[in-house]
Amino acid sequence: RGGPAICAQVLMYPGLDRDMGAASMVAMPDAPLLSREDIDYMPELADRGVGAPHDAYRIPAYAVDLSGLPPGIVVTGECDPIRDW
Repeated sequence: RGGPAICAQVLMYPGLDRDMGAASMVAMPDAPLLSREDIDYMPELADRGVGAPHDAYRIPAYAVDLSGLPPGIVVTGECDPIRDW
C-alpha cells in the first residue's frame, strides 16, 4: 500500500491456533497466569462475535499460504498452555 516493506516479525506469546486439545493445553489447563477460562474468553474478546471463526487473519494456523510473510521469531514460555498452538 505504498508503505515500507516489513522485513521481520517478532511474535511474543502468540495465539496462532485455537486447538483446545493441543498437548500444552491438556498438560497445563490452569496455568497460574493463563487459565482455561481466560483462553476460552480470548476469541470473544478478539472477534466480538463478528466474522468467520476460521479466519486466517485472526488465526494464522488457518491460512492456506504464508509464503508472503517476512521471516519471524516466535517466543513462547515453558509453562504456557498455548505454546504449541
